[in-house]
Amino acid sequence: MWRTGLTGLVVLLAASLLGGPVAAQTWQVSDNQPDPFCNNPESPLHAETGFIIWGMEEAHITLQIWDPNMMYIVGSSYPEVLPPGMYEMYWNGTDGSGVPVPNGSYPYRLRQIRVGGGTPMYTDWQTAHVHCDTPVRERSWGAIKALYR
Repeated sequence: MWRTGLTGLVVLLAASLLGGPVAAQTWQVSDNQPDPFCNNPESPLHAETGFIIWGMEEAHITLQIWDPNMMYIVGSSYPEVLPPGMYEMYWNGTDGSGVPVPNGSYPYRLRQIRVGGGTPMYTDWQTAHVHCDTPVRERSWGAIKALYR
């Protein structure tokens, strides 16, 4: 499941040396934080992971997440056209059916379509990591010693 929120609107105005407007940049997405994160609500490590997205032109925005085999598992779109600015999105580590995904690396990218249509544009691939191992402090001393044999 997803949740989204507005972190702040950043209006950026720029001009070239000749006084004309600078071409609008495409939308971008940050590395997710925290990374890795745990999607098991029964774990003391449980969390969701957040993404900051930003852009300088109106667009339809979708954050897409894929499984380790590059099969599309979930995407979140803002319901309206986003004006230029900075926004946050969160993923709790579940697929489109609400089922927690297993430990692993999950590639993600941001898809944007400019207002008025056009060809979708994508950011470079980035990777979110789901990892729910028991913290070392909760392991028995025997299990810890076994790691160093």
